[in-house]
Amino acid sequence: MDGGPNDQILTPLERYLLPWNREIKLLVLTHPQADHLTGVLHVLERYKVKQIFYYPSVYGAKDYEKFLEAIKNDGAWVLLVAVSDYFQVGELHLQIV
Repeated sequence: MDGGPNDQILTPLERYLLPWNREIKLLVLTHPQADHLTGVLHVLERYKVKQIFYYPSVYGAKDYEKFLEAIKNDGAWVLLVAVSDYFQVGELHLQIV
């Protein structure tokens, strides 16, 4: 969930994922401000993301435009979420609040 303001999210991913595992099953972006989005861009560059959940926003930041372009070209299944949505992904239960 979210990626932080820089590429530091890659450190724990590299620590916990096997070196040949370059797939993320689910990426969640709560909102597209830089302190949550910038790390997501690094994840999208390095890993194949299967599903992306995010709350669509009208946001003019340069990184948000990069994010929209990346998910368009990535081939991930993208779901735009809204308040009160409920999802089950495997054993994970998510509710948007």
